[in-house]
Amino acid sequence: GWEDLRAGLLRTPLEPRVTLLDDPLRALRGVRFASRYGFALDPGFAEACLLPEVRAALLAKVSRERVGKEVWGALATSPAGAARAVDELRRLQLASATFRGVGAAELAGAARAPDGSAVSLDTVYAADADDTGGPWLLAARCCAALAAGEAQTAAAPLPTRDATLAALACALLPLAEPGCEALDRKRRPTPLPQAVCKEGLKLPGRTATD
Repeated sequence: GWEDLRAGLLRTPLEPRVTLLDDPLRALRGVRFASRYGFALDPGFAEACLLPEVRAALLAKVSRERVGKEVWGALATSPAGAARAVDELRRLQLASATFRGVGAAELAGAARAPDGSAVSLDTVYAADADDTGGPWLLAARCCAALAAGEAQTAAAPLPTRDATLAALACALLPLAEPGCEALDRKRRPTPLPQAVCKEGLKLPGRTATD
C-alpha cells in the first residue's frame, strides 16, 4: 500500500472484478479519489470498470442517493479535478450508469453531437469511450475548458458550490437540448438535466433547480 501511495497509484486490494461486483459504487469512488488526489488508476481497475456486468451491478445494487453523493464529491474537488472526473467517467464508460434519466419516467427529444446530428437519449452516454466526437466527449471538453479558464483567473476563483454546479452543468450538457424533457409521474415536462439531478442523482431540490 505504501508503495502505491508513493507512486500515486490507485488499485483494489483484491481482484478488481470481484471488488467491484461486491460493491459497484467503488468504481465511482475510484474516480473520485483519482480526481481529488491526482492518482493514476491501475489498468486492472480500469478494465474491470469497462465490464458490462459492473455497470449492470451499479444500476441494480446501488441507490441513486449514493451515486449522487459520489458524483458530487468527485466534481467538488477543484475545476481541474472535476475535469478529470468527467473524463474518467467517459473513459471508463460509467456515465450511462451514472447520469440516469428518471427511472420509469418517460423521455422525449434527442441530444446533439458536436456535428449537429441527433442522438437518442437512451444511448447518449452509451459510447462514452468513443473519441470520435460524441456528445459526452463534448461535455468532457467543456469541463476541461472550464478548468483552464479557472486557472487563468486563480486570483478570484469561483466559490466551491458554484464551481461544482458548473462542472455538473458541463457533464449534463448533452442532455440540455431544447425539447429534451422528462415526463414525471404526473406527466409534467421537466428539463432533462434537472430531472437527472433530482431523480437520477437524488441531489437537493435547490441543486437541481440551479
